[in-house]
Amino acid sequence: MERALPHALILAGGRSSRMGAAKALLPFGSGTLLSHIIGRLEPQADGIALNAPADFRGPAGLRRVPDALPG
Repeated sequence: MERALPHALILAGGRSSRMGAAKALLPFGSGTLLSHIIGRLEPQADGIALNAPADFRGPAGLRRVPDALPG
């Protein structure tokens, strides 16, 4: 019997106050840090969700999971 793959949650929140921009969207290799993480997780996970602030401009198509607490 084949085992089901786990789901993955990417934590992309935070203020990024020292970076000046959302860390996950900074250039990394041929894309962004977030695109690199997604590319590494896709073969290892059945589904990927993103935990990030509502105004985060991440890739379309990822399920969003909001923080339960503000701030």
